[in-house]
Amino acid sequence: MPTKTVSVGTTPMLIHKSTVGYATDFLLQNLSANNLYFGDNSNLTTVNGTKIVPTGYIAKDGWLGDIWVIADAASSDVRLVYQAKPLIVYVDETNQIIVRTRGDP
Repeated sequence: MPTKTVSVGTTPMLIHKSTVGYATDFLLQNLSANNLYFGDNSNLTTVNGTKIVPTGYIAKDGWLGDIWVIADAASSDVRLVYQAKPLIVYVDETNQIIVRTRGDP
């Protein structure tokens, strides 16, 4: 799976752009001694983001948004391991719209 390690600071940074028609499974790991915060847009702050403690991580399956991060302090390292999967959309026999990724049951 693709991996990227970046150093983030106190302004929001886009580290993965979503792609129409794909969902992303990812692991976001805090490699720093500072708190990191995760969100899906450039309005991310240390107040409205999901906190990732030092050496902690967050994992998501089927994420449809962008991946933004911000830190409490400058030079905070974060590692992103991710895999984008194509979305499969269809209508079932009861006329419900079903959205899955390849490999889902």
